[in-house]
Parts: sequence; structure tokens; C-alpha cells
Amino acid sequence: MKIVRFLFLTGLIRSAWPEPVQWGISFPPGRTPNELAFTAVYYQKAGIKRLRLSENWSLREPKKGSFNWPPLDARVNWADKNHFLLMLTLETEAPDWARSPAPPRGNGFCRSEDDFRRYISALLDRYAGKLDKIQFGNEWDSFAGYNGTAADYLRFHQIVAEETRRRSPQTKVILGGITAAWPWYTEGAARIKTIHFPENMPWATDYSAERLLNKLVRARKKWETNGFEQRFITVLSRASFDILDIHLYDFPEQWAWMIESFRKLCSRPIIVSEFGCPNPEYEKYSQIYQAERLELAMNTLAQLPISEAYHFTLVDHPGAYHKQNGLLNTRGKEKKAWAVFTAFIKKQSIAVYTNR
Repeated sequence: MKIVRFLFLTGLIRSAWPEPVQWGISFPPGRTPNELAFTAVYYQKAGIKRLRLSENWSLREPKKGSFNWPPLDARVNWADKNHFLLMLTLETEAPDWARSPAPPRGNGFCRSEDDFRRYISALLDRYAGKLDKIQFGNEWDSFAGYNGTAADYLRFHQIVAEETRRRSPQTKVILGGITAAWPWYTEGAARIKTIHFPENMPWATDYSAERLLNKLVRARKKWETNGFEQRFITVLSRASFDILDIHLYDFPEQWAWMIESFRKLCSRPIIVSEFGCPNPEYEKYSQIYQAERLELAMNTLAQLPISEAYHFTLVDHPGAYHKQNGLLNTRGKEKKAWAVFTAFIKKQSIAVYTNR
């Protein structure tokens, strides 16, 4: 009830937002024909069409001028054949022959803008009309996502924006995905006395709400010292893009004011290309708890002024931070969260049909 009351008070309740959230999944299995077929089956079961996949330049052009298109052809053409709306995230990893040294000796990505532009142009010419959205970098606001400067990131993002509008104008240019660091470390630090967590939250050993909030205060100081805030503002104010992309994890109770903090800075549409619960470090995991938190997450997102939300991910990903966030386990068996995900989408679809 507290979440819903906050949404009404801030004007974020979805009654003023005409279209329901469209759901998708970020980075489902898709490296082989069998994985693509597997993902297509579960997309059909869930009744969703939105899909986020990654692309790596270092794999596509291992030698200058020699492109290896078949693996990406298979994924893009599969998505097109299945009428999926594909969002392509370009990883910030250049081939060895094009790579720039890490700062301060270089930008940490690519030595030559011309080489990058040539690759982007070839990609967009090849898949014109087949990409719903495109973005450069994942979680670029953190140095883990892009270790160059804001100016460096902007140069390469703008190349993607320029060539997309020239070669595939129907493809939307996305800025993101952005972590929740901005609202946590700015507005969150100021809200620390009013941030609350459920009383029955199963905190992991040695963790508590108090310890998490104290960690937030320390992280805020690091944020200021390392220049994260200026980096974020510089890119957001200067980048050319159509849609802002945000990642929301772990604590749906806080997501409404987080979205509002972004809306204060940007009037363009917002999507959430990654969301999920629970936090693997702060909270004890169980399938039942994951399912409960997922239901709260989807209910919360459905009330916010966003157009799309992509769950991370379809199958548990041992190499990821949120390694147990999948709707299926690593053996492909449906978890309790899968039932919640599909039931929510079905219920939303029935409600939309009934109200028309």
C-alpha cells in the first residue's frame, strides 16, 4: 500500500499512462540454433515479443576488413522470422587490432573513430529494418561498463546515433542501460531517513537495512570523489538518443522515486532493459522468495511511466552478479518465478482486452 500511495502522490500512477508495459527478456540463450529454438519456445509460452541481445565487435571483425557475419545473421534473422522486436546492445569491446589502451594512455575502447564507424555502417546496412532498437554499451555510467571518459563514450555513442538515423531510421537509438547508481547515490543519500524495507525481509548473514543504508552513504562519497556524477550528467545532457534505458534491481519498494529522479533530468521516454530480484549479496535466496519479489517487481513496474521492461534473464546465469535471477534453472527447468512471470502477463493481456 505504501508503494501505491507514493505513486499517486508523485503523479506516477499508470492511470495517466495510456499503454500497458510491454514485457521482454534480456540476454536469453541465443548463441546456437538449439538455444535460439529453446528461447523461441519459451517466448511463445510467455506471449512476449521483446528481446534484448548483445553484439561484440571483436567477434565480428577479428581481422580488419574481414567480417564474420554468420553468427549474428542467425540471431537477427531468427528474431525477424519470429516477429520479435530486437534490441541490440553493442558491447564496448574492440578487436585487438583496433583496441585503444586503457586510460590514461587511451580511451579503453577504440583507437580510430573511422574504424568504428565503418563497422557500425556495415552492421546497420546489413540489418536495416530488422533492429527495433540499438544501444552502445551496457551500464556505461560505471567504469566497469566503460572505463574511458564521458567525452570518449559520447564520441562513439554519437557515431552509432548518426549512422542509425542515416541507414536504419526506423531503429530507435537507446541511451543506456544505466545503473540505479544515480538515484541511489544522489537522491537516495538524501532520503536515507525515509527509506524503508519490509520488516520480514530475509537479510543475508551480517546484513541489515541499517548496514545497507550505511553502505549507501559511503558509496555516495566514493561517487563524488571519482566523478561519477559529472560523468553521468555530461553524457545525459549531450548525447543524441530517442529513449532512456535504466536497470532496476533488488528493491522494488524504491523504484518509483528512482524513476522520478531520472524523469527530472530527462523528458524522453524511459524503458527498463534489466530488472530482477532478489539481491544475491544482501538477501537470502529461495525460489519462493524470488517469485514473491518478482510479483512485487512486475506490479510496481506496471504502475510506472515506462513503456517496456525486460527481465534478466530467462535461464540462471552462473557468471552474472544476479546469477539466480533466471525464470528457469541451468537445467532448463521452470522455477516458481516462471509461473509468476507468465501469469502476470496473461492477466495484463486479459485486462487490456476487456477494457477495449
